Amino acid sequence: MDATTETFGTVPLAESLACEIRGLDLATSLTGDHVGAIKAALDKYSIVIFRDQRITQQGQVDLAARLGPLRVPPIYKYGVDGMHPSLHLVSNVLHNDQQIGLADAGVFWHSDAAYMPRPVMYTLLYGVEIPHAADGRALGNTRFASMAAAYEALPDEIRTRIQGRRVIQSLRQKYEKKIAAGVLKRGPLTQEQYAKAPDRDQPMVRTHPNTGRKSLYISEGHSAGIVGMPNAEANALLAELCAFSTQSRFVYDHQWRVGDLVVWDNAATVHKATFDYKLPQRRLLHRCTVEGTEPF
Repeated sequence: MDATTETFGTVPLAESLACEIRGLDLATSLTGDHVGAIKAALDKYSIVIFRDQRITQQGQVDLAARLGPLRVPPIYKYGVDGMHPSLHLVSNVLHNDQQIGLADAGVFWHSDAAYMPRPVMYTLLYGVEIPHAADGRALGNTRFASMAAAYEALPDEIRTRIQGRRVIQSLRQKYEKKIAAGVLKRGPLTQEQYAKAPDRDQPMVRTHPNTGRKSLYISEGHSAGIVGMPNAEANALLAELCAFSTQSRFVYDHQWRVGDLVVWDNAATVHKATFDYKLPQRRLLHRCTVEGTEPF
Protein backbone atom coordinates (compact mmCIF):
# COMPACT_ATOMS: atom_id res chain seq x y z
CA MET A 1 0.00 0.00 0.00
CA ASP A 2 1.19 3.50 -0.79
CA ALA A 3 1.89 5.55 2.34
CA THR A 4 1.02 8.86 0.64
CA THR A 5 -2.41 10.39 0.10
CA GLU A 6 -3.33 13.23 -2.23
CA THR A 7 -3.02 15.70 0.69
CA PHE A 8 0.63 14.99 1.50
CA GLY A 9 2.41 18.13 2.63
CA THR A 10 4.16 20.06 5.39
CA VAL A 11 2.33 22.64 7.50
CA PRO A 12 4.49 25.05 9.57
CA LEU A 13 3.48 25.60 13.20
CA ALA A 14 4.30 28.24 15.82
CA GLU A 15 5.97 30.66 13.42
CA SER A 16 7.95 27.82 11.84
CA LEU A 17 9.39 26.47 15.10
CA ALA A 18 7.77 23.12 14.23
CA CYS A 19 5.75 21.51 11.45
CA GLU A 20 3.08 18.90 10.89
CA ILE A 21 3.47 16.43 8.05
CA ARG A 22 0.05 15.48 6.68
CA GLY A 23 -1.05 12.81 4.27
CA LEU A 24 1.49 10.19 5.35
CA ASP A 25 0.36 6.90 6.91
CA LEU A 26 3.34 5.64 8.90
CA ALA A 27 1.77 2.19 9.26
CA THR A 28 2.28 1.50 5.55
CA SER A 29 5.41 1.25 3.45
CA LEU A 30 7.46 4.44 3.31
CA THR A 31 9.56 5.13 0.24
CA GLY A 32 13.01 6.65 0.24
CA ASP A 33 11.40 9.91 -0.88
CA HIS A 34 9.14 9.89 2.18
CA VAL A 35 12.09 9.36 4.52
CA GLY A 36 14.00 12.08 2.69
CA ALA A 37 11.08 14.48 3.17
CA ILE A 38 10.98 13.70 6.90
CA LYS A 39 14.72 14.32 7.25
CA ALA A 40 14.44 17.57 5.29
CA ALA A 41 11.59 18.71 7.55
CA LEU A 42 13.66 17.89 10.64
CA ASP A 43 16.57 19.92 9.28
CA LYS A 44 14.30 22.88 8.56
CA TYR A 45 11.91 22.83 11.53
CA SER A 46 13.61 20.56 14.15
CA ILE A 47 10.21 19.29 15.40
CA VAL A 48 7.93 17.20 13.17
CA ILE A 49 4.43 16.05 14.15
CA PHE A 50 2.39 13.26 12.60
CA ARG A 51 -1.25 13.18 13.75
CA ASP A 52 -3.75 10.30 13.83
CA GLN A 53 -1.22 7.50 13.38
CA ARG A 54 -1.78 3.84 14.27
CA ILE A 55 1.79 2.66 14.38
CA THR A 56 3.02 -0.56 16.02
CA GLN A 57 6.05 -0.79 18.26
CA GLN A 58 7.97 -2.40 15.41
CA GLY A 59 6.78 0.28 13.00
CA GLN A 60 8.03 3.05 15.28
CA VAL A 61 11.41 1.36 15.64
CA ASP A 62 11.63 0.75 11.89
CA LEU A 63 11.02 4.44 11.18
CA ALA A 64 13.69 5.43 13.70
CA ALA A 65 16.16 3.03 12.07
CA ARG A 66 15.60 4.73 8.71
CA LEU A 67 16.53 8.08 10.26
CA GLY A 68 19.82 6.80 11.68
CA PRO A 69 21.41 4.20 13.96
CA LEU A 70 19.07 3.03 16.71
CA ARG A 71 20.19 3.78 20.23
CA VAL A 72 19.36 1.42 23.08
CA PRO A 73 19.42 3.35 26.39
CA PRO A 74 22.69 2.36 28.10
CA ILE A 75 21.87 3.63 31.61
CA TYR A 76 18.27 2.62 32.34
CA LYS A 77 15.23 1.26 30.54
CA TYR A 78 11.59 1.22 31.57
CA GLY A 79 8.92 -0.95 30.01
CA VAL A 80 6.76 -4.02 30.38
CA ASP A 81 7.18 -7.63 29.34
CA GLY A 82 6.90 -8.08 25.60
CA MET A 83 7.95 -4.54 24.68
CA HIS A 84 10.34 -4.02 21.80
CA PRO A 85 13.89 -3.84 23.25
CA SER A 86 14.58 -0.52 21.49
CA LEU A 87 11.55 1.16 23.07
CA HIS A 88 10.87 2.33 26.56
CA LEU A 89 7.85 3.83 28.26
CA VAL A 90 7.25 7.38 29.40
CA SER A 91 4.33 6.95 31.77
CA ASN A 92 2.80 7.57 35.18
CA VAL A 93 0.92 4.25 35.07
CA LEU A 94 1.40 1.80 37.95
CA HIS A 95 1.38 -2.00 37.86
CA ASN A 96 1.42 -3.77 41.22
CA ASP A 97 2.19 -0.37 42.77
CA GLN A 98 5.34 -0.04 40.63
CA GLN A 99 6.03 2.53 37.92
CA ILE A 100 6.04 0.88 34.50
CA GLY A 101 7.62 3.88 32.79
CA LEU A 102 9.60 7.06 33.30
CA ALA A 103 7.11 9.10 35.30
CA ASP A 104 9.48 12.04 35.88
CA ALA A 105 10.88 12.34 32.35
CA GLY A 106 11.21 15.96 31.28
CA VAL A 107 10.90 17.75 34.62
CA PHE A 108 13.67 20.14 33.52
CA TRP A 109 14.52 21.55 30.10
CA HIS A 110 17.09 19.27 28.48
CA SER A 111 18.48 17.76 25.28
CA ASP A 112 18.48 13.96 25.38
CA ALA A 113 21.73 12.31 26.54
CA ALA A 114 23.83 15.49 26.21
CA TYR A 115 26.29 13.88 28.64
CA MET A 116 27.16 11.02 26.24
CA PRO A 117 30.02 11.05 23.68
CA ARG A 118 27.46 10.69 20.86
CA PRO A 119 24.24 12.22 22.20
CA VAL A 120 20.80 11.40 20.86
CA MET A 121 20.09 12.99 17.48
CA TYR A 122 16.39 12.23 17.04
CA THR A 123 13.79 11.23 19.60
CA LEU A 124 10.50 9.64 18.49
CA LEU A 125 7.62 9.79 21.00
CA TYR A 126 4.25 8.16 20.28
CA GLY A 127 1.08 8.96 22.21
CA VAL A 128 -0.76 5.82 23.38
CA GLU A 129 -2.73 7.22 26.34
CA ILE A 130 -3.16 10.96 26.96
CA PRO A 131 -4.63 12.43 30.17
CA HIS A 132 -7.54 14.86 30.00
CA ALA A 133 -9.10 17.40 32.33
CA ALA A 134 -12.78 17.22 33.29
CA ASP A 135 -13.56 19.72 30.52
CA GLY A 136 -11.96 17.45 27.90
CA ARG A 137 -8.77 19.48 27.54
CA ALA A 138 -5.64 17.40 26.93
CA LEU A 139 -3.02 17.54 29.69
CA GLY A 140 0.66 16.63 29.82
CA ASN A 141 1.88 18.87 27.00
CA THR A 142 5.49 18.70 25.83
CA ARG A 143 7.24 22.04 25.28
CA PHE A 144 10.11 22.49 22.83
CA ALA A 145 12.52 25.43 22.59
CA SER A 146 14.55 26.21 19.48
CA MET A 147 18.13 26.64 20.64
CA ALA A 148 19.10 27.68 17.11
CA ALA A 149 16.61 30.55 17.09
CA ALA A 150 17.71 31.50 20.60
CA TYR A 151 21.38 31.57 19.62
CA GLU A 152 20.65 33.73 16.61
CA ALA A 153 18.78 36.21 18.84
CA LEU A 154 21.56 36.51 21.44
CA PRO A 155 23.16 39.93 21.89
CA ASP A 156 26.57 40.11 20.22
CA GLU A 157 28.40 40.57 23.52
CA ILE A 158 27.00 37.30 24.89
CA ARG A 159 27.82 35.44 21.68
CA THR A 160 31.39 36.69 21.98
CA ARG A 161 31.52 35.71 25.65
CA ILE A 162 30.50 32.08 25.01
CA GLN A 163 32.33 31.52 21.72
CA GLY A 164 34.74 28.61 22.08
CA ARG A 165 33.57 27.82 25.61
CA ARG A 166 32.75 24.30 26.72
CA VAL A 167 29.91 23.35 29.05
CA ILE A 168 29.94 20.45 31.50
CA GLN A 169 26.98 18.16 30.79
CA SER A 170 26.06 15.95 33.74
CA LEU A 171 23.64 13.09 34.29
CA ARG A 172 24.44 13.25 37.99
CA GLN A 173 23.31 16.88 38.11
CA LYS A 174 19.92 15.95 36.63
CA TYR A 175 19.33 13.34 39.31
CA GLU A 176 20.58 15.56 42.13
CA LYS A 177 18.25 18.37 40.97
CA LYS A 178 15.29 15.99 40.90
CA ILE A 179 16.10 14.71 44.38
CA ALA A 180 16.49 18.27 45.71
CA ALA A 181 13.17 19.31 44.15
CA GLY A 182 11.40 16.21 45.47
CA VAL A 183 10.29 15.12 42.01
CA LEU A 184 12.36 11.96 41.45
CA LYS A 185 9.89 9.15 40.73
CA ARG A 186 12.40 6.37 40.10
CA GLY A 187 15.14 4.82 42.18
CA PRO A 188 18.47 6.66 42.42
CA LEU A 189 21.19 5.57 40.02
CA THR A 190 23.96 3.29 41.21
CA GLN A 191 27.63 4.22 41.03
CA GLU A 192 27.96 1.62 38.26
CA GLN A 193 25.30 3.45 36.24
CA TYR A 194 26.94 6.82 36.84
CA ALA A 195 30.24 5.31 35.66
CA LYS A 196 28.65 4.66 32.26
CA ALA A 197 27.89 8.38 31.89
CA PRO A 198 30.54 10.50 33.60
CA ASP A 199 30.39 14.29 33.37
CA ARG A 200 31.46 15.41 29.91
CA ASP A 201 32.37 18.78 28.44
CA GLN A 202 30.66 19.71 25.17
CA PRO A 203 30.71 22.91 23.09
CA MET A 204 28.37 25.61 24.39
CA VAL A 205 27.66 26.58 20.80
CA ARG A 206 26.97 23.52 18.70
CA THR A 207 27.13 23.31 14.90
CA HIS A 208 24.40 21.19 13.35
CA PRO A 209 25.96 18.21 11.52
CA ASN A 210 23.51 18.44 8.60
CA THR A 211 22.79 22.14 8.16
CA GLY A 212 25.76 23.93 9.72
CA ARG A 213 23.33 26.09 11.72
CA LYS A 214 24.62 27.03 15.16
CA SER A 215 22.66 26.63 18.37
CA LEU A 216 23.11 26.87 22.11
CA TYR A 217 23.93 23.52 23.66
CA ILE A 218 23.02 24.15 27.28
CA SER A 219 20.06 23.25 29.49
CA GLU A 220 18.83 23.57 33.06
CA GLY A 221 18.67 19.78 33.32
CA HIS A 222 22.18 18.77 32.30
CA SER A 223 24.51 21.77 32.28
CA ALA A 224 26.54 21.80 35.52
CA GLY A 225 29.32 24.29 34.81
CA ILE A 226 31.58 25.91 32.23
CA VAL A 227 35.16 24.76 31.75
CA GLY A 228 37.65 27.35 33.02
CA MET A 229 35.02 29.61 34.60
CA PRO A 230 34.43 30.04 38.36
CA ASN A 231 31.31 28.23 39.55
CA ALA A 232 29.39 31.33 40.60
CA GLU A 233 30.02 33.08 37.29
CA ALA A 234 29.26 29.94 35.30
CA ASN A 235 26.02 29.25 37.16
CA ALA A 236 24.85 32.82 36.65
CA LEU A 237 25.63 32.73 32.94
CA LEU A 238 23.96 29.35 32.46
CA ALA A 239 20.85 30.54 34.30
CA GLU A 240 20.74 33.65 32.11
CA LEU A 241 21.11 31.61 28.92
CA CYS A 242 18.51 29.04 29.99
CA ALA A 243 15.99 31.77 30.80
CA PHE A 244 16.70 33.58 27.53
CA SER A 245 16.45 30.49 25.33
CA THR A 246 13.13 29.27 26.76
CA GLN A 247 11.20 32.50 26.23
CA SER A 248 7.80 31.95 24.64
CA ARG A 249 8.99 33.38 21.30
CA PHE A 250 11.31 30.36 20.92
CA VAL A 251 8.86 27.72 22.21
CA TYR A 252 6.41 25.33 20.55
CA ASP A 253 3.92 23.83 23.03
CA HIS A 254 2.61 20.47 21.82
CA GLN A 255 -0.82 19.41 23.03
CA TRP A 256 -0.95 15.64 22.65
CA ARG A 257 -3.63 13.52 21.05
CA VAL A 258 -3.74 9.73 20.99
CA GLY A 259 -1.98 8.65 17.79
CA ASP A 260 0.48 11.55 17.67
CA LEU A 261 4.04 10.71 16.72
CA VAL A 262 6.42 13.57 17.45
CA VAL A 263 9.99 13.47 16.18
CA TRP A 264 12.52 16.08 17.26
CA ASP A 265 16.12 17.03 16.66
CA ASN A 266 18.11 17.17 19.90
CA ALA A 267 20.99 18.96 18.18
CA ALA A 268 18.82 22.07 17.80
CA THR A 269 16.23 21.94 20.60
CA VAL A 270 15.58 21.36 24.28
CA HIS A 271 12.30 20.07 25.68
CA LYS A 272 10.37 19.55 28.90
CA ALA A 273 7.10 17.99 29.98
CA THR A 274 4.12 19.61 31.67
CA PHE A 275 3.05 17.87 34.88
CA ASP A 276 -0.53 19.10 35.21
CA TYR A 277 -2.12 15.64 35.65
CA LYS A 278 -2.09 12.79 38.17
CA LEU A 279 -3.62 9.34 38.50
CA PRO A 280 -6.25 8.24 37.71
CA GLN A 281 -5.40 10.43 34.68
CA ARG A 282 -3.08 8.14 32.71
CA ARG A 283 -0.26 9.19 30.41
CA LEU A 284 1.62 6.58 28.38
CA LEU A 285 3.96 7.17 25.45
CA HIS A 286 6.40 4.95 23.55
CA ARG A 287 9.89 6.40 23.11
CA CYS A 288 12.85 5.43 20.97
CA THR A 289 15.95 7.33 19.91
CA VAL A 290 18.48 7.65 17.11
CA GLU A 291 22.15 8.09 17.93
CA GLY A 292 23.88 11.25 16.79
CA THR A 293 27.46 12.31 16.21
CA GLU A 294 30.04 13.86 18.50
CA PRO A 295 29.08 17.54 18.98
CA PHE A 296 31.36 20.15 17.45
